[in-house]
Formats: sequence, C-alpha cells, structure tokens
Amino acid sequence: MIRDFRIENHLFQPHLRNGSYGNFFEQATEYTIDTTSTATMAASMWSIENQQIKHPILELESRVSQILAQMEVYGVYVEKSILGDLEQELIKSIQNIESKVAKETGDASVNLASPLQLQKLLFETMKIKPLKKTKTGWSVDEETLSALAEEHEICRDILTHRHASKLLGTYVRGLLKYINPSTGRIHSSYDTLGASTGRMSSNDPNLQNIPAGDPWSDEIKKAFRPERSDWSYVVADYSQIEIRILACLSGDEKMLSTLKENKDLHMETAKVLFGKDDISKAERSMAKTVNFGVMYGITPFGLSKMLSKAPAECAVYIDRFFGLYPATREYFDHIVSETQKVGYAETFFGRRRTIKGLSDKNSIVREQAKREAMNMPIQ
Repeated sequence: MIRDFRIENHLFQPHLRNGSYGNFFEQATEYTIDTTSTATMAASMWSIENQQIKHPILELESRVSQILAQMEVYGVYVEKSILGDLEQELIKSIQNIESKVAKETGDASVNLASPLQLQKLLFETMKIKPLKKTKTGWSVDEETLSALAEEHEICRDILTHRHASKLLGTYVRGLLKYINPSTGRIHSSYDTLGASTGRMSSNDPNLQNIPAGDPWSDEIKKAFRPERSDWSYVVADYSQIEIRILACLSGDEKMLSTLKENKDLHMETAKVLFGKDDISKAERSMAKTVNFGVMYGITPFGLSKMLSKAPAECAVYIDRFFGLYPATREYFDHIVSETQKVGYAETFFGRRRTIKGLSDKNSIVREQAKREAMNMPIQ
C-alpha cells in the first residue's frame, strides 16, 4: 500500500491542520498516487485517532511521518549536468568495449548482454575452458567471469561492459528521469512499512541504493550536492548500533562493559576467538563478521561461506562468541521461545512481525524463521 505522509500528518498532528478532515481528504485524494490505498489507510488512521488509541509505535510513526513528509516535498537536489556528462562517458566506454571485442573475435554481431551469445563466444569461438554448468549451459555469471578474468582479458572487458551498462541504465538514466523539471530535485517516496523488518525503504527512485566503490559510481554520488555553494551536507552515523542494541536488550555484562569503556568490541571478540592478544587486521575483520553473523542467527555453514573456513571451525567460533557473551545466548533462546508461543517477534517500541515456520518439519524453513525472530528486535 502506498502511504501519503501528508495525510498522516493531518491525522496525527491536529495542531498542523487547516480545515476539517472531510475537506482535507477531498483535497488529498486529488494529488495522491493511489486514491483507493490512501482512502483505506486514512480511514483506518482516522478510526485510530477517534478511539484515542495510544501506543509507542504509533507515536513514533507520528513523529517520523512529519520528517518524511518534509523530505518528500523538499526533495534532493541533483546536479543534472554531472549525470549528463557521465551518461556520455559510459556510452563511449560501452561502445569502445564492443568494438574491441568485435575486432578480437571477428564477430561484430555478438550481444554482450546475452548469456547464450556469450557462452558461444567465450567457450566455442575463443576456446576458453568453462568452469561450471547451469541449466542453460556454461555459466557466464559475475563470479565465473571474475575467475576467468585473471587469465583472459576479454572476460575483464565483459565485466566492465556489464558494470557500465548497469550504471547507465539503472542509475544514471534512472535518476535523470526522476529529476523534477520545476524544482531540479528528486522527490523520492519513503515508507516505514514497506519492509517486514521495519526498516525504512525508498522508492521511485530508491535513494538508499546508490552505488559506490569505483570512479563511475563516485561520479554518481557527486551529483547529489547542496543546491547552494555555501551549504554543506552533514553526515552522521551510529557506531556499532546493532551491537549496542543487543547489549542493551540482552543485558550481557561483558558486552556492556566493553562498550561503556569504549573498547574495540571486535578486537575483544577476536582475542577470544583466536586465543591471543596480538590480533591482525584480518583477524579483527573475521571477528567482526562473527559478531554480526551471530547477531543475525547465522549457522556454522553460513559463516563458513563468509569466512572461507570449514563449518566445524566456524561452529567453534560461534561457541566461543556465546562463551564470551553468555547472556546473548539466553536472550536469543528466549526470543525464539516467545515467538514460537505468540507467533510474532516484537521490537522494543512494539512493532510486531509475524514469524511462521518455527515448528516446520523442514529444517531450512525452521532455521530461516529462527533467524527472522532473532533479528527482528535488533534490526
């Protein structure tokens, strides 16, 4: 259901109203995206207000809706010329790679975006040894091409072609079409109910998923800049917020004391995992993976894939984590047990998520449901 935060503000913020509910709703349905969904949502919320239902999550949603309404209306300024220049650069790069591949293979008709044509080009024409097979033939996915790219330049070119094409279609042109010609801004829609975990999502376009990590992606981010030269963006981020929430909810004394003393929790975990005080950067990184993995209910097998270690070794890491922070195990066991009884997991402020499958005969379904139950109060 599409939410209209301006209607929510009217319902939850009486002091902001101008006119009656009836008049406001008539006006609101003229500009809302989906009048049916808006009518259903507004009627339900009007009923809640009339009944004077008080609940922490409703009060929280009320405050957040004010901010999101302002964000949607104000929008995000985007320097259109930067995206325009990058569009031309990406087009040129894509064309150059296509010309290069055509010259090397003698075939200008190959569509590099077609997996079937790539299979024929690489494994038949170029005689490259394939690595793994799928239902539709030899694999040409990113993992396979990355492995082949170490010895074959054409595979590196194809990967670059894919990346450039993705940035061009999804992000550069995708963002350009959403720039409002009147404001020069992108007016994305924000939703606090779109994800089952309760996390906020952004749509039309998704401004929470802007790429990063390479020069082209960095150029896309540069397009998001303050409209005035004397303005600046201020960025703030919580430090290890999920771990701090887990420490608070579980009441684990070791975890709480480590955080209160401003110690590096990942380093403290690493010392126990590896049984030494001299911890390398790579070992700290592994401990960080264990910390966050356990927090989200990861299994030894799942952790083994992330650390490239044997499942048995990862099982030891998980046991050592719970040995170091014993109250977290008790907390997670309690959460799963309570969820199984009532059918839902609940956050500190009362947001609930229905969890099914904790009693399922299929172990995969059970483990997934267990992870969802453990994750919900923290996420």
